Amino acid sequence: MFAAVCVGVSATGHTLLSGHEVPLGGTLVGYVGMLAAAWGFAGRERGGGAIAGWMLWGQLALHLVFSTAQSCAAPLPDGPAHPDHSGASGIDTAATADSSVGMLAAHIAAALICALWLRGGEDAAFTLARGLRTLLSGVLRLLGPLPAAPCPPPDRPRSWAEPRHGTGVVLRHVVVRRGPPRSSDS
Repeated sequence: MFAAVCVGVSATGHTLLSGHEVPLGGTLVGYVGMLAAAWGFAGRERGGGAIAGWMLWGQLALHLVFSTAQSCAAPLPDGPAHPDHSGASGIDTAATADSSVGMLAAHIAAALICALWLRGGEDAAFTLARGLRTLLSGVLRLLGPLPAAPCPPPDRPRSWAEPRHGTGVVLRHVVVRRGPPRSSDS
């Protein structure tokens, strides 16, 4: 879901500012890339700064994918947001510089919006996971004790005369009694 919204927001802004449609192939490549990155970074909770940093890199990658995919796309019809650049070359250079600054601002805004959205969703998901863990641990305690870990077989048979050093073997039937023995009065 996150990859779809992130790529959709980025592709829409990229299309509006560049004057060219982003081809479906470019959108799909961007989606698969964002999905792979999100899947790779999943598994632990991250802070807002780390998420924003990764989103800025993701938007840079999406910009490169969309620009590459747009290289053969037809421009959108001219409108108020897309001036006709048929004038002198000085006007073309100024319009290109304005659109590149606008494109940079749009990708930064998309990165920050997606980072805020992702941080909120991640916070909610991890809060839910912690709550479920607490709930389920209480339910599992009611069902009974957890089974004991099985003892591993010894490496080789030992004679009784051979000293035993700490082998790390778990003993299932050991009873630890600390303190003095009970008196027969109690």
